[in-house]
Order: sequence, then C-alpha cells, then structure tokens
Amino acid sequence: MKKRILIIFFSFIFSQDAIYFVYNAKGDVFSVIGDFFHKSLSPKTYPCRLCDLSYGVIAKKKVWKDFLDDLDMDYEFLYKNEIDGFSNSIKDLPIILIGQEDNVITLMSKEEINSSQDINELINKINLKLVERGKNKE
Repeated sequence: MKKRILIIFFSFIFSQDAIYFVYNAKGDVFSVIGDFFHKSLSPKTYPCRLCDLSYGVIAKKKVWKDFLDDLDMDYEFLYKNEIDGFSNSIKDLPIILIGQEDNVITLMSKEEINSSQDINELINKINLKLVERGKNKE
C-alpha cells in the first residue's frame, strides 16, 4: 500500500502538467496602468476577481507569493490577450486551467474563483482541487 501511494505521489509531482492562471485583464502596458487606477479608485467594479484576490494594488500578496513558491508544479500567468492556444478551453474569465499546453482542463471556473471570499479561501480551494486530481490519477 505504501509503495502504491509513493508511486501515485511521484507520478503527480513529476507529471508534465502545469497550472495556468488566466486573468480577465490584458497584459499590455496601457492596460496594466489602467488596471492600477481602476483597482485603486473603484475596486468593487474591477472585472478580475483572480487579480483582486491575488494582488494588492501594485504587487502580489505575500500569502499568494508563498503559495506559488511552495507549489510543486510549473505554473504560468496569462492575460486574456494571450490565450489563443487555450481559447477552446476557456468559456469565462478568470479561470484556472491544468494540464499540458495542448491538453488542459478547468481546475477552477470563474464561479469558483469569484465565490472565494479571500486569498486564503482561494488557495485552499486550489489545494483541494489538486489533491482531488492526484487521487483521480490512481
């Protein structure tokens, strides 16, 4: 039994899968500046809950940075103007995808992200989804 658990654990850790955090924002300079002012002046109307949860006005929240530093998977941040290769997998933004670039599935939908009350709840949801996904690989 222990050997089986170790095999599952290592196959999960060393898989080629990555997590793709896709923001409901554009990544060009003008959009980033506009987002800064939008988040500063009218945060309740800012359209990207993933951005709102994981970033302060200027930088990543420490708890989010710590979570990413401890993550045992590759990850990538994408903006809505960078999702050409993923467009078939994306219905609504923001979204968190998992898999290989040519074969991803939804890890967390817009609704799941938006229902998170704070960054800690989002991190807990992501961790739970990753554990569930690891169990499904048995």
